[in-house]
Amino acid sequence: MKWAIDLETTISNATGFDAGDMFTSEEEVRYYFTTDNLTGMFAEDPPTQDTLDEWADAVTENRWHCNWEVTS
Repeated sequence: MKWAIDLETTISNATGFDAGDMFTSEEEVRYYFTTDNLTGMFAEDPPTQDTLDEWADAVTENRWHCNWEVTS
């Protein structure tokens, strides 16, 4: 899915989400993708919280840089 790869690259370039330890829960992903967290890490204006929420959804749905068991 080319769009998914492009989106993953866009999110990575904007947030560096895949540069550190893998996420171990959806809660970690949600916390990472907050304006407070990203402003503190990058000291600049992050994307809007709505955009960050969409990106967190994409990261968890595609399990990019995620390492937790999926329960059905």
